[in-house]
Amino acid sequence: MATSVSGNRGANVILPMARIRVLSQVQQLEVSDEDVLRGYVDVECGTQVELRSNSRCRLAFHSSGTWFRFVRVYGLPRAIDFGPEGGGYVRPLERQRSTTYKLSYRFELRPETTPGVYRWPLSLSVDSDAQEAIPRFATGTMRVPPILPT
Repeated sequence: MATSVSGNRGANVILPMARIRVLSQVQQLEVSDEDVLRGYVDVECGTQVELRSNSRCRLAFHSSGTWFRFVRVYGLPRAIDFGPEGGGYVRPLERQRSTTYKLSYRFELRPETTPGVYRWPLSLSVDSDAQEAIPRFATGTMRVPPILPT
């Protein structure tokens, strides 16, 4: 729910809001001998999230893994790439304020990565764009200060 702040001139400002809800999330992934030989591992629909916002927002990917060189994320309006340091996607203001994304991943493995079961290396957060406060005029009459005689 957006919060509004009223001034004394009848205008409201809708404060930017962004929320993320994780609907499903892979907890671990298995890297096989074949994945190591190929150099990458694919994870189909590893994450499903609902993103709600009333403004432009940034979806941030935080990484705790060191076994991959970079990851490509599919399922957003465009694919994004980032390394073990993490990355992000800026979602423009969309007509739909709530969108569900099913994210798939391709992890490019480091040469020293060995086959095994790994803890899921990514977490997500979202931030709204605080500079995008939307002024809205309240319904009814706008109060105008009186004009004083000079």
